[in-house]
This record gives sequence, C-alpha cells and structure tokens, in this order.
Amino acid sequence: MYDPIRKLNKVNLVLQQSLAAAHRVRDLIGEPNEIVERPDALAVTGVEHSIEFGSVSFGYTGQGVLHEVDLTIAAGEVVALVGPSGAGKTTLVKYLLQRKSGLEFSISYTTRDKRNTEVDGRDYYFVDEASFLKLKEDGELLESALVFGNHYGTGRRQVEQQLENGKHVILEIDWQGARQVRASMPDCVSIFILPPSPKELERRLRYRRTDSDWVIARRLDAARDDMTHWDEFDYVIINDDLQQAVRELEAIVEGGGAANSTADPALRQKLEQLLESG
Repeated sequence: MYDPIRKLNKVNLVLQQSLAAAHRVRDLIGEPNEIVERPDALAVTGVEHSIEFGSVSFGYTGQGVLHEVDLTIAAGEVVALVGPSGAGKTTLVKYLLQRKSGLEFSISYTTRDKRNTEVDGRDYYFVDEASFLKLKEDGELLESALVFGNHYGTGRRQVEQQLENGKHVILEIDWQGARQVRASMPDCVSIFILPPSPKELERRLRYRRTDSDWVIARRLDAARDDMTHWDEFDYVIINDDLQQAVRELEAIVEGGGAANSTADPALRQKLEQLLESG
C-alpha cells in the first residue's frame, strides 16, 4: 500500500545522509574553495534507495581538481524482525547477512545469563541490571523490553552510526520494542516472523534442548500472545520452508515483498486460519 508519509520520511533521511556523506568527502580531500555543479548533469534517481550525483567537479587549492566524480549515497533504513521464540528469527537473519551486502546486525544489550554457545559482543552485549538501567536512563537505548524477567535493548548510537554509513540495520527484537522503534523511526520496515503452526513451534523449542519443560511451557504461553500482534507490522513471513522464507525476507529488504504485506487480503485470511488452529 502506498504511504506518502513514509515516502517523505525516506526522502528526508536520504537528504540527511547525502549531506553527511558530502561532509565525509570534504574531510577526506580537504576543504574546497570552489564547488562547480553542472545543473544539466545533476541527476536524482532511485529515491527509495539512493541519490546519485553525476559529473560533479570539485576545485581545490594546491590539490588539483577531481572531474567527473560520481557519488552514490545509499539510504540506510531500520528493518525490525519480530516473532515468538522458536519462529526462526535468528536463523533467517544469519542467512540474510550471508546473502546480502550493505546490511548490519544490531547487537542488543541483555541482562540474561549467557548460554554456553554465545559470545559477548557477537550475540549480545551481556550486562548487569544496574548497567542496563543506566543506559536506559541516559537515553542510550532506542528500544527496551522486559521479557521473562530479563531486560533487552538496542543501542541508539550504534544504529544511528550504521544508518549514517548507508547501512540497512537489522534489529531482532520483540513486539514491545518494535512499537518503540516505530514511534521514533516511523519509516522503519517491520516484519513479523511466524511458525507454520503452534505444534511446529513447540517441536522447535523442544528440539533446541536449551530450556526446561517449565520454561518451554512459559514460552508457548507467551508466543500465543505475541502472535496476536502480527497486524501491527508491515509484513509477515510464515517460516515453514527456510529457503523460501529467506527469499521472502530478502525481497522485502530490497523493496519488494508485496505478497507478504499485511495489507494483502489473501495473506490476512491465511494468518487468521493459522492462529485459529492453535
């Protein structure tokens, strides 16, 4: 569905990043005393993803002249992936990062205990509760949520820096955090990941063998509530076939994914049937 407000937000973001990129060029090659632009050669294309400046000449005292310089400045955006535990978010992000360049995964802060297979600074930034609450109080978190007694949050500076560098930033968060991100970044792309059925979700949680029966039961109860929030998101992916789900995720990040839009009547009917089966 065409959203003019989102388009305007995107144009504004691209223009801000273009200015930031121009400042970086200036810092790299020195302060110019003259910038010559050929109006007939200035082209603005692909507003959805980039702005291109063609045939621009920069004059610099004592440093020569750069002619016919083409600058392509990527427009980074935030992509928020949300879904219940066991839906396959982490696996989808892993495959997406392997297949596409220009993406950065935002590493979250958490107060929960580190699992044996996890590495601090790769999977999460593991901090104590006092440190986490200090980050939140100082406005250093873009979003935060309390899940199963543990705090989770996304560092604001990390995301802003990656966006300035023209990267698409992938957030793996819960629906509470996604609400906060959408409130501060209304042009973000939000994607809800669903399992093909509640029974398959339970099978996946048990197959991981990382939680007790009591914890699994608690996760399943939370998942039933989580899945009712799919309608708050731009897109939904049903993670039944992994490779197909990765292709759908890649299409959405590239600006497509109409079949996964929550505005699609056929998809909405399918989702309602899936949730009713639980």
